Amino acid sequence: MDYVVLLKQVPKPKEMRVTAEGTLDRASAPSQINQDCQHALELALSLKDNYGGRVVVVSMGPPNFQMSHITAMERGVDETVLLSDRKLGGSDTWSTGYALSGTLQHLGYTSERNDWIIMGGRQTTDGDTAHVPSQVAENLGIPQVTLAETCEIEGPFATVRRIIEGGSMDLRMPLPCMLSIAPTAAALRGRNMKAAVKVKKHVTKDDRGKDVFKEGASIFRLLSVDDVGLEIEKVGLAGSPTIVAAAPKVEKATRDLQITDTDGLQSVVEGWQ
Repeated sequence: MDYVVLLKQVPKPKEMRVTAEGTLDRASAPSQINQDCQHALELALSLKDNYGGRVVVVSMGPPNFQMSHITAMERGVDETVLLSDRKLGGSDTWSTGYALSGTLQHLGYTSERNDWIIMGGRQTTDGDTAHVPSQVAENLGIPQVTLAETCEIEGPFATVRRIIEGGSMDLRMPLPCMLSIAPTAAALRGRNMKAAVKVKKHVTKDDRGKDVFKEGASIFRLLSVDDVGLEIEKVGLAGSPTIVAAAPKVEKATRDLQITDTDGLQSVVEGWQ
């Protein structure tokens, strides 16, 4: 059984930067694993604990996403796959969903198999659309549960608890299926020492002193658009149907501090009018 996790590395909220083209600068901004994706990763690891199998992380992004893949491996992930290509730069959620589903199919994860399940965070802090899990499920032709909190596997079925207004509901889903994980799910566990030691053997430093996987590392696969066989006209900024007309920089409003007594209060109020 494979538990596939769609994991995204996002800029830290206070460190987000925008390029001249109006897209997020993901290459240089300090980053972390998206919070909702951490819940998805923990659920996959707990399923592995309970039922055996493998946890496979799949991402799309620049090479520095390897940082989050290494972090995931230190928690007990078995294999990671990164789709990274300059041709993907500027992809909107439609193009991202297309690229990720194409990558999954390239890896052999299709609707004809019932020995895998896929999960991802509800949404990301750098986009907040919550589109991608649903788009991937649609492209693969598999059912989906949104706001999933827990999951149990029994044969070719998954019993999923879904959060709804005022409570929850339990759904019995055929495998494979997509789970979009609620932020109320379990928090990500800490580093596993045994896993961290194993991963360290496959990691080196790049020219900037950042941790990256060694070339040819058996636990990491780096794929390109051509490797996966994606249609170039459907990816990247040019292949994205979403158009960002403008991305103005929002300046924080400030007010001059005024200290007065009750006698001067009336003049201050009149000055605001």
